[in-house]
Amino acid sequence: MNARKPSNARKPSDACKPSNARKPTMGLLTRISFVCLCAMLLVPAPARCGSCTHHDGEAGELHRPTELLGDPREDCDGRRVPPGDREPPGHRMCGTMRVVKALVDAQPGSGARLERLGKILARPGTQHDVVTPSGHFRIHYDLTGRHAVDALDANQSGLPDYVEAVAQALDETWTLQVETLRYQPPPSDELRGGGPEYDVYIQDLAPQRAYGFTWPERGGRTSPSYMIIDNNYLAPIYQHSRGLDAMRVTVAHEFHHAIQFGYYQGSDGIWWQEATATWMEAIAYPGVDDYLQYLPSFLLQPEKALNSGSRSAADFHMYGASLFAHYLHQRHEAAVLRRIWEEFGRWGSADMDHFDRVLRDYVPGGLAASMAEFAVWNYFTGVRHRPGYYASGYKYPEVRMRDLYLDPIASRPTAQREDYVDRLAATYLRLDPGLASGGIVMDLDLGEGLWRPTLMLAAADSVRIKPVVTDLVYVPGWDRYDEVVLVLAQTERHERGYRYAVDIVYDPELEDDPRPLAMDMRVYPNPAWPTASAPVVLQYDLTEASRDTRLSIYDAVGGLVWSHDLGERPGRTDALLWDGTNQAGEPVASGVYHAVLNADGGRVRAKLAIIRGMAR
Repeated sequence: MNARKPSNARKPSDACKPSNARKPTMGLLTRISFVCLCAMLLVPAPARCGSCTHHDGEAGELHRPTELLGDPREDCDGRRVPPGDREPPGHRMCGTMRVVKALVDAQPGSGARLERLGKILARPGTQHDVVTPSGHFRIHYDLTGRHAVDALDANQSGLPDYVEAVAQALDETWTLQVETLRYQPPPSDELRGGGPEYDVYIQDLAPQRAYGFTWPERGGRTSPSYMIIDNNYLAPIYQHSRGLDAMRVTVAHEFHHAIQFGYYQGSDGIWWQEATATWMEAIAYPGVDDYLQYLPSFLLQPEKALNSGSRSAADFHMYGASLFAHYLHQRHEAAVLRRIWEEFGRWGSADMDHFDRVLRDYVPGGLAASMAEFAVWNYFTGVRHRPGYYASGYKYPEVRMRDLYLDPIASRPTAQREDYVDRLAATYLRLDPGLASGGIVMDLDLGEGLWRPTLMLAAADSVRIKPVVTDLVYVPGWDRYDEVVLVLAQTERHERGYRYAVDIVYDPELEDDPRPLAMDMRVYPNPAWPTASAPVVLQYDLTEASRDTRLSIYDAVGGLVWSHDLGERPGRTDALLWDGTNQAGEPVASGVYHAVLNADGGRVRAKLAIIRGMAR
């Protein structure tokens, strides 16, 4: 590699502090040893062949990301990739997940392989560097060669305009993510880039088909890192957003990865790394809307598990899963996402139990209730958008429906559907009533798993949302609606492929619901040791709105212990918390109690055991 000479051609500006380039302090042998150790401790799988190696014609530099992350099927411009496996035009992704995978997959090889790997992991060498006005970032860049930035300096500050724009975006994202949203700063890299600042390198990334990279520098649960972004984002591959807009959202995205690696960097959390980093783009720069390019991969595959997705160039499901982050933010608050990352760090894993633990502070049903409501929110996308759901839902593609057909003139009009839904996913079964009067009866066979069905009855000016609490679902007078949609949300957190079957029968005489108001109630934990800080959850379902609703607790002989008037309630799933005290505020004794829900003359109960004097 040619020697790099620091340039003093430009006068330092008052806003930024340029300094001479510094060589990385981590030696080659140290980096090689780290890779070997990381590989032995993590995944003893064969490393992918780095067959696509690109050299800089002027400086002789190894093209690092391609060499480390290349696939034996493709050369540098992707011409050997079979057409069916190629990345769709117009979509470019963050390269960070490929870096994380490479660190996990890497393992010792020949001496030549280790030498090449050491060169790959070494930080890029650059001609110049500058500290941003906030003092939090050091930007490394070139003015000549393949990675050079445009030298234009319109305001004569002594720095290229592009570098100044990068510095501004970096300082803005620090203010947002660290100071406003209260994420912890990235771990220190121990001055490897020449100072205590976080290091950002500007390179030509177009050959990598990536917006940016955040490179963790060691194995383990957490790691310091550095960031690489493109030198202009003007190459033809950047189509959805280009130029400074692409740079800004990339800075927000990649810096969020740097923050994530300070909480937890395990590969089991890659999907949430990409989902939340993509969400951060929209929070930082809501006018750019770059994240919209990834939503079809999610909304057009609603049966695919939330926490799934491959690292292939054609799979953008992890980026599309940013929709779940948008739901949590808009339904609750932005802090819920930070708290999930804090749970990852506390437990050293990305298990979905951590989501449940955090979400129970916001909704009694935790992750299960949130997934059911998330499925409902996703109905209100595209032309179905309504106020009160996604603020930008009208920009989204419509969630994919599975259409079922009934022939009203058949001797016995029926429709069936049998299929599978992954964990933490949903399917949408749609019927068009047309002009056929009467109604339908749906017979649900939901098999294993934790299903949360919801009925959506959409008319021109309203949508009725009805939780389904029985296996038989009656839809009388269905011709009053433009579409009838059964949403089947699978809230199980493990395994994949949960079977469901639905049989639908058309009844021309079904104009009124033959049942009284359908209700259901669940109590948890049960048995319970209720206190003010750990109350009992009294969860109830109403399929129709109720004008007179009350929840009560009775003792084993029928004496009223506690009661709460809920008044008028909509038809939905809801919950009330009970701290285990009677109407006088005194803790009730151990024993068997009955929770009773009364709604417009209907009544349903659930048995509850209270245990005192025992450790939880």
